[in-house]
Amino acid sequence: MDKKIIEFWNKRGLHTKKYNGNEFYTATEIPFYIYRRNRILKLLDDNLKGKKILDLGCANGINTVYLKKKDAEVVGVDISENLLELARKNAFRENLDIPFYKIDGENLPFEDKSFDIVLTMFVLQHDLDVKSLNRLYKEISRVLDDNGKMINFERISIPSTKGPTWVIREPGEYIKLSEKNDFKLVDHSILSSRFWDDMMFPYYILKKRLALSDNNKFEISYSKLAVILTKHFDKVWKNNKFGTGYYLFCKK
Repeated sequence: MDKKIIEFWNKRGLHTKKYNGNEFYTATEIPFYIYRRNRILKLLDDNLKGKKILDLGCANGINTVYLKKKDAEVVGVDISENLLELARKNAFRENLDIPFYKIDGENLPFEDKSFDIVLTMFVLQHDLDVKSLNRLYKEISRVLDDNGKMINFERISIPSTKGPTWVIREPGEYIKLSEKNDFKLVDHSILSSRFWDDMMFPYYILKKRLALSDNNKFEISYSKLAVILTKHFDKVWKNNKFGTGYYLFCKK
């Protein structure tokens, strides 16, 4: 993993702790994040009891905690110790025993065929190098059981766009790399338009300039309105060139 990506996420963790304090532990429970997370997690089996799941790039552990509450045997890994600290506190707050490890996904310390499901959410887009991304897929393939599932939930764009710490790729790039590493595509779809981002972006600029607090009353109300509109646009969304999509793969 590129060192600047690790540095980016460590700084992100420090910033979150500094400016959000305890609020951070529930910050991702605002309406839009609940809506987005529920849409992707519905792709998993209804009965997760006893399923061995790797939450790869778990960040603050919100999804990891959710999966544990579904009685899955879940493990969370991330490259940022600062974010893992928050993940452990989230699990502790819920009285859950979840193992979290500081690990680079290209070198997973797990035995072959250790997991039934591997989940990534907004992780692959921060792997800047295609060779590095290929190594990541190879490792995921190795630790997945023969009948295992991999779900990638990433932003996509046609054509691809690149920033200093991210690459928003075309769907075909993920499909090509996955098939190269013994996966077959089962399903894929654009789950969400960019309406939420387009609606909230001006507010976040204003928030920064005015130094508004996180989760203030206006932000919560505005985000609820944004969710209502986003849900509507997601139902009629026909543009497959950009947005937020999922890709469900199974081992061949």
